[in-house]
Amino acid sequence: MRTTIITPTTGAPELEFACETVARQTRPCGHLIVIDGEKFIFPAMQIINRVMSEFKDYDPVIIELPFNTGKDKMNGHRIYAGISQLIATEFFSMLDEDNGLKPDWIERMEAAIGDPILYYATCRRQVWSRNLERFIGHDSHESVGANRYGYRLYDTNTWLMRTDLMHKYMPHMIIPQVGDRMLTEQVIELPHAHIIYYGTIYRAPENLYDFFAHN
Repeated sequence: MRTTIITPTTGAPELEFACETVARQTRPCGHLIVIDGEKFIFPAMQIINRVMSEFKDYDPVIIELPFNTGKDKMNGHRIYAGISQLIATEFFSMLDEDNGLKPDWIERMEAAIGDPILYYATCRRQVWSRNLERFIGHDSHESVGANRYGYRLYDTNTWLMRTDLMHKYMPHMIIPQVGDRMLTEQVIELPHAHIIYYGTIYRAPENLYDFFAHN
């Protein structure tokens, strides 16, 4: 096992899909789930236990925080920045609780990052409705690095990072809402691989359906 996936959670129902997509990976990986506050432990564990009962080889590591770190639009950024410092595997990645991965994501991304001089690899996103009943499109706007709108972004859920090289850059995630954009700006010039592989599943808010459908 070469990769650990980090998922912060408040026990939202969407967590079940995220865990299932990790459990279905064609290459073994670790899943470190951080429950972001004491009041979220019960709903989160109900979901995690259901997935564990369905997938016998799925055995996530659970960290329970006594307080919530995602206030003031920080979301899971403080968890990503802090927990990434503790990872023991060669690679790590970030998976929001309301997103998911294609089954071959770990396999494809580990192959992409393969050269030791690379700091990280990124891919692109599939965009779906919140209930996963409607496919909005392939993301050809964000998560492509530089784009015609003048800013640079690889979305949180599209990274696989080399642990020993990326530690010092992860504190750039600790910015409300735009932590992934700030991280991208800091490291986009470093050696990395960006593959045109729509390997992550992003549940878009309804007000962004048209935005992604036309970009």
